[in-house]
Amino acid sequence: MSGRDISFSNEDLRGLEVPHNDALVASMMVANTRLDKIFCTTGFSHSILYLSTLNRLGFSKSDVRPMEQTIQGNLGEELESMGKITLNVTAGERPRFRTFIVEFLVMDYPSAYDIILGLNAFGTLGAVVSTYHLLIRFSTEAGIGEVRGSQQIARDCEKAILEKARSKDPSINKVAVVM
Repeated sequence: MSGRDISFSNEDLRGLEVPHNDALVASMMVANTRLDKIFCTTGFSHSILYLSTLNRLGFSKSDVRPMEQTIQGNLGEELESMGKITLNVTAGERPRFRTFIVEFLVMDYPSAYDIILGLNAFGTLGAVVSTYHLLIRFSTEAGIGEVRGSQQIARDCEKAILEKARSKDPSINKVAVVM
């Protein structure tokens, strides 16, 4: 891997509306399929794959390893996972990319996001995450790779979440805090 230091500067803010409170929502390849609504957070211990995304990726419930894992939802309620699945994730673009393995908790709840990448994924990737710059950087054989977040997609997801909340549908994005 590259021995270069990973850093961020004001140059990395080009194209962003600042200041902002946008989530880091990015695109990556998951199981050889590009997903554009990946919520990247260091606030979750685990990574989460929603059942609807699992199906879009061509997998089914039978591919999920049963395992009881309870996580806490936004309102403090306990939510049960369906189990776990391990998938390849590719971050970055050629030539500065890395493919790494992520173990996901599979949840059967609606979400504005395709998946949530948590600390377990960023630790495996050896990534440095800057939510202010909406940027993830990591070492590759060809130098420092990066994944940029999309403010527009982040705002679209936030809008969908708020619309569901206004409609009194508490089911969307219940997953907030991993126990």
